[in-house]
Formats: sequence, structure tokens, C-alpha cells
Amino acid sequence: MILLVNVLLTDERINDDILKQQRGFLDWPFRPYSYDKVDIFKYTLASYSVIPFSKVLINCSLDGNYSHRKEELKNFLEKEFAGQNLKLKFDRIEYQKDWQKLYDEELDDDVIWFSCNHDHIFMDYNLDILNDGTKLLSQAIDSPASIYPSHWPELLNKASYIHNEKPGPTDVYDKYVGFHLMNNNDSFQIINKALYRKWWFDEDYGDAYLPRSDYRLADKNGTPIGYDIRQGRKTGMLHHYCFVPLRELCRHYDGYGHVEINPNLCPALSIPPGFFDNNIKIKYGYRDNHTDCVNIKPTEKYYSILDKNGTDYKWIMSDIPLFWRDRISDIDENDTYELDTAYREYIYECRNESVLETAHASMVIHGHQHHESYTWYDKLTKINTKDAHG
Repeated sequence: MILLVNVLLTDERINDDILKQQRGFLDWPFRPYSYDKVDIFKYTLASYSVIPFSKVLINCSLDGNYSHRKEELKNFLEKEFAGQNLKLKFDRIEYQKDWQKLYDEELDDDVIWFSCNHDHIFMDYNLDILNDGTKLLSQAIDSPASIYPSHWPELLNKASYIHNEKPGPTDVYDKYVGFHLMNNNDSFQIINKALYRKWWFDEDYGDAYLPRSDYRLADKNGTPIGYDIRQGRKTGMLHHYCFVPLRELCRHYDGYGHVEINPNLCPALSIPPGFFDNNIKIKYGYRDNHTDCVNIKPTEKYYSILDKNGTDYKWIMSDIPLFWRDRISDIDENDTYELDTAYREYIYECRNESVLETAHASMVIHGHQHHESYTWYDKLTKINTKDAHG
């Protein structure tokens, strides 16, 4: 699998109204640190560095505010992807002809982790689900297909009640559910080469400005000249086959306020204090929060995005993301969590409930979902629950 990242880091936004970010108490002044887009990008790429890519292609343009940080970013990425085939360019691809050139010169793998976003974090605690998905995707060589690793509750909503019209049809795999995803060219998906070709070769967009697969057709000055590539002149509405994991792989750093998912069911993320110094400190199961630590309390009702005294995560220790592991300097675990057997079982029940609540989180634009009526519901439950007795 190739990692292909194509981003512009800038503080300018096209439309603030559509973002609806819900960050609550996650940022300064409620926390001791303030992170900008370069920091978030570094955090995101660090999360990908635990994945054994065949090639790492990063094209990154830095806007005025960030232009002086090229060396910092270069040094960080060379360290994170040491031993991997890293190719870094401080220049974003912006035109169809360049997407085509990249295909001819660099894309020698059937599976591509395709991202034009700087802020979708790989939060899983191992690579098992991801590896199963890439095997499925590699088998669909000739048909346009993808894995949608982020926006997990949103995609489960789509799998349950597709396109706000009617349930199904879906295909059930061991750790995935699959269906035909219509009208979608989102620029954060794990795709096969057939879908890449569909995006960048099936139509002729001329000199349209296309730095992302989901960018609206525009001229060189950014003036819109038509709809995005979902509406092909020759091929009609874009669609492809999509695999959705039955466990959350990635999460958007700012959560899912844009589709009005309850932030207490699927909250935004924050960078752990001490992450960049390999000095993450974890307080597990304590009543009081510590702003210089990651606070984990599975039994807490509210996340700290809504309640300053709530919890950062409702994990058990084995849920800690894979890319955090080598950066943790201290874990302070409340003995009560281990000594009382009944309470330990309660902890696991709370943890399991919180994960399934995330999976069930409904989005306003699709109404509510009906997982229970699907053959994959039992698999989703089994994959996402853990037993206190091992």
C-alpha cells in the first residue's frame, strides 16, 4: 500500500459556516497547549508511520504563516518514516495532468492510502482490521473500490440507511460491510488504482484547478466553472464499491459537527501533552483531571469536550492507539480498577457501551439508523467488545 498525501496547510478557510467545529474544552485556554495545522499534520502523519507502506508520497504546500517550517516538517517526517521509501515535496498537486503524471511515475502498488486532508488520525490499537481491508481491496483490482477508514459513524449510517432512501443492499465480510457508494469522491479514502483512474482519467477537465478529488471545478484563479468530478460529462454520476470497517480506524481531529453527530458520542481529538517529546503521561481511573496528562476514565458520563471534569477517553489500557505506545513515559493506574473484580467488569461494560454508542451515533441528515436489522450487526458488536476476563 502506498501513502499518498496532497495538502495545503493554511489558516484561510473557504467557508466557515459548513465546518461547525465542536472543540469545546479541548483547546487552550482550557488546556496548557495550543496546536496549529502543522502540529496537527505532524500528529496525523505520526499516526500513519506505524503502517508499513511500500512508498510514502507527501506533497505539501505551506501557506505564508507556515512557510518557515519546511525544515521542521522535513526533519520530523524523515524521523517518523525512517526506513520507509519517503518522497517529500513542498508543492501540492493542483491539476489533472499532474495527477495523471503521478500515476504513471509513482503508483506501482494496487492499493493507495489517498489523503488530501491533514487531520484524520489513525487511532486503532493494532493493524488487524486495516490489513483485512487492504486484502479485500486488493482483490477488487479491476473495479473502482475503496475503504472508508474515517467518518466511522457516518459511514455506518450510510450502510444502514443508504442515501437517505431505503435500507441496503449490503454485503457482509468478516470485519467489513460493503455497498455501492453513490455521488462520492471524498479525498480521504483508501482506494485501488481503478478508482484513481476513474477520478483522473475518465474525463477531461482541461486546466481546471483540482488539488483534491472532491474539489469543485474552477479556473486557475479559483473561480468556479462547474460542479465537481462526481458529475461526469461522459460517465454520469460517480459511484464505486466501498468497504466500511466494523471497528473505527481513523477519526477526524475536529470530530463530526458538520453532520451534527453528538460530540459526547464521538468527540473531537486533541494532541496528548508531551506527544512530541515522547513524554505522554496517562492518568487512568482517577476522579480529578490533570491538564498535563491524558485522562482515561471508562466510567465517566461525559467526555472532556463537554465537561472540563469529564474524561478524555473511555478506553481500557489495550485500546491505547498503536502510534502512542513508544511515546508514553508514565502510566498511573488507579488500583481500584484492578483490585475489585466486580468493578473491573463494570469498567469493561462502560467501555464497550461507549464504543457501541459511537457506532450508533446518528447524523441528522440521515435520520436514525437500524443496525439491529442487519446481518453485520452481531459482527460489529463482537469486534468492538472486550471481556474483563480476557
